Amino acid sequence: MDCHEADAALDCLMDGDSSLYEQRQVLAHLEVCARCREEYAYRQLLQRTIRQDGANIQVPEQLWDDIRARLDHVERSRRRRPKRWLHWGALAGCAGALALVLATLLGPRGLHPPASPFMTESVNNYIRYLLDDPPYDLQTSDADRVRRWFQGRLDFMVEPPDLRGEGFQLVGTRVGYFLDRMVAEMGYRRDGHRLSLFITKGHGIDRLAGERVFVGGQEFFVKQAKGYTVVAWRDRPADVVCSVVADLDRQQLFRLALKVARVQS
Repeated sequence: MDCHEADAALDCLMDGDSSLYEQRQVLAHLEVCARCREEYAYRQLLQRTIRQDGANIQVPEQLWDDIRARLDHVERSRRRRPKRWLHWGALAGCAGALALVLATLLGPRGLHPPASPFMTESVNNYIRYLLDDPPYDLQTSDADRVRRWFQGRLDFMVEPPDLRGEGFQLVGTRVGYFLDRMVAEMGYRRDGHRLSLFITKGHGIDRLAGERVFVGGQEFFVKQAKGYTVVAWRDRPADVVCSVVADLDRQQLFRLALKVARVQS
């Protein structure tokens, strides 16, 4: 039995659906193949986790399309296999496909939302410039000057929000680069707290993640990352995606995000 055959038979072995001959064949292969032993141990752990916590798992709605696509792929693969696998193909295939989806999200405390590269990089860039004098391309508190500075540098409009009513003063701006795209960043400061606003073109940013909150018809995503709070949203009329990051609690930063997004709470 080779690795491909063993991989196909592992779920059947775990469920007790294989014949005695097949069991011996798989176990003999596991004795000599470290990779397949690791895969078998992983699937056993995953199976126990799902059985223990499955009742508490809520799969986000946006994942169902991915689940269906994986199930279809597995079903097509099973049809191409020899007939001796068809006995358990439908059940083990569906279980295996679902397990693959859940395995990317399931942690010791339950289901984790999928990551958002844009939100992750927003936090990383916020941390990168936590300096006394961040190296902004333009250091100014003049919003009109910032607006003019961005013209011709980006292919989308940038409107610096006025956060003085919340105690935050604009201190500077820069054009950053992450996810292979240009990103406008504006920095604000209040009593030792630093806030960064990131804006980039919406095209190519296919996922935001975190707790979903709807206010005034606008969808926001809120999460904690590396000790900081990040709130992100998609401004569809302007075709941009925005995020704010700060060392503030969820309620404080979300109130500021509503201000930046010009949404009435």
